[in-house]
Amino acid sequence: MSSRDALILFLPEAAELPVRWMRVIDGALVQSGEGANWLAACGIAALPEQARVLLVPPAALVTLHWMAYPDLPPRQGRAAARLAVLASGLLPADQLFAAVDENDDPSAPHLIALASRSDMQHWMLWAQNHGLDPDIIVPAPLLIEAPEQGLGRAMIGGAAVLRGENMALPEDMALPELIADAPMIDVTTGMVEGRAIAALDRPPLDMRQGDFAKRVRPALDRRALQRIAVWTGMILFLLLATALIWLARQHSEANRLDRESLALARDHGLVVASVGVGDPRSRWGSCAASGAIRYSWRLILAPPDVRRATVAHELAHLLHMDHSSAFHAAHRRILGADPRPARAWLRAHGASLHRYRA
Repeated sequence: MSSRDALILFLPEAAELPVRWMRVIDGALVQSGEGANWLAACGIAALPEQARVLLVPPAALVTLHWMAYPDLPPRQGRAAARLAVLASGLLPADQLFAAVDENDDPSAPHLIALASRSDMQHWMLWAQNHGLDPDIIVPAPLLIEAPEQGLGRAMIGGAAVLRGENMALPEDMALPELIADAPMIDVTTGMVEGRAIAALDRPPLDMRQGDFAKRVRPALDRRALQRIAVWTGMILFLLLATALIWLARQHSEANRLDRESLALARDHGLVVASVGVGDPRSRWGSCAASGAIRYSWRLILAPPDVRRATVAHELAHLLHMDHSSAFHAAHRRILGADPRPARAWLRAHGASLHRYRA
């Protein structure tokens, strides 16, 4: 997703209040408004496919905690902080959701955002009903820069929010004992908007993690796809070329069987009605009483002398429709040689020829 085109949504605490939105292009605010009509207000039918969506939930429904575990490695410290915050919640731990920042400095406190699972589910469903799948969810107080002294105060999502160095909460929940005499620093709307835009690329804490992590589809590598397409095309071309060459060779050899049969028959005063090629599994050739001769196409794989002996064999059947001694004499006479070596070759190698499929 790209922050060059983005939509930032500030959810109100009360359902009857309108959502506030910002349209950001190339890191600059180009349009803002209230309500769910951001597409119409922006004059577009849908957000660009690569647009980034940032959701800011109500400050009153997300509590922030800072916890330090300097003696633990950062990863273990984050886990410990998350468990500690879940254990301190008002609801049972299985009804709460805690998101932790990516702080890798053991000496710095870990920042944890705590919300109820039902609220998280409600925000996600609200976004889904509006055709959105938020890329980032940032707690509202984190859009206020922590002041060096005192408390920063800003209006976010229609509510006043306070932020201190290690404290953040809605103003109407701030007890006097918490804020004491701390100076109050008003933070402008422009400053909040600037922090929200910066959070598109560097969120201070993203609540889309764990069970609520965004399911990201693997990015397609267009160059890799092009290479795959080229190689697939080449393979298909080679397969097609091989098949065409095979068919051409089969046709050529079939014509050769036809020519050899007719020439050899003419030399011995025999008449062949027709010559064909088929795919029989139990014989190399056949001769019908009508004078029609058919051969197995696999003869094209056999040596020429074996093929010629088979032709002579079928021509001899024009004289004798059996395998009598008269037939074998005619076979030898038509071939002009001893056919036994050819028969021996077929017995030895015939099975291997049948491994090929037409």
